[in-house]
Amino acid sequence: MRIIGSGMYPPNYIGVILQMLETAGARLPFHRMVSNHYPLGDVMKAVNESDWHTTGHTDVMRSVLVP
Repeated sequence: MRIIGSGMYPPNYIGVILQMLETAGARLPFHRMVSNHYPLGDVMKAVNESDWHTTGHTDVMRSVLVP
């Protein structure tokens, strides 16, 4: 199995990524890669706290928006 990271990915990759998470999610510790969870209503807070371009640093490794 290969895990391929993707940033600024084309929209057609979403299906491939979701399929990989569905099939490998029980075997691989994806939950340990997430550092922050945000409710969907806090999407701008998530974006701002993840932005290292502006501040030069961030404590956020990976964020998840929770509906």
